[in-house]
This record gives sequence, C-alpha cells and structure tokens, in this order.
Amino acid sequence: MKMTYSSFMFLITMVQEKGKVRSVLLLQMTKSGMKVFRITSKYSTKSAKIQKRYYEIQDWKEAGLDRPSWIDIGEAACFNLENLHPKRIGALSEKDINSLAAFIENYDY
Repeated sequence: MKMTYSSFMFLITMVQEKGKVRSVLLLQMTKSGMKVFRITSKYSTKSAKIQKRYYEIQDWKEAGLDRPSWIDIGEAACFNLENLHPKRIGALSEKDINSLAAFIENYDY
C-alpha cells in the first residue's frame, strides 16, 4: 500500500451507527466521506496474526488518547459523513508519523 504522509495525521472520534464512540486515524477526506484506519486499545486480546498488523502509538497521550493504543493498518475503512459527526482529538507526533510510515512500508500484505 503506497501512501503519502503529511506532517499532520489527525486522530478523530466518531459515533458509529450503534452509538459506539471510536477513535480513528484520518487518512483522507472527500465531499461525501472519509477513509480511516481504526484505533484500538485491545491489543492483548487479539490473535498473533492480527497483532502483526497493529502499529503501537508511542506518544499516545500527546495524540489525545486516554490509554495505550494501536493503529490497525490491515484495512482502511470508508465511512459516509451523512450520519457521522467527527471531532478532532489530536494528531500523531512526528516520531509516530515516521514510525507508522516505516511500519506500513515493511508490512507484508
């Protein structure tokens, strides 16, 4: 997966259909929707296969998260903005942006 990285990678929260508030890493915005990587704090409960696709956010507090968290790079999700109300909670540090870029480039899809 070839991606471009800016010096700002925003973390946002959004409320999904069932009312769950989820933190995500915003990858791309369009007029009708957004493309994101999901963020989880449930790393230890996942299988080793799934854990391999999780990037650990080093500076999670500075990014606006309230607990250690991981970015799931396995598949980008697309959401329609019609029923979502995204809110910016922070941004990845420069160190995390560079480390995430290297993690994605070295990931074996």
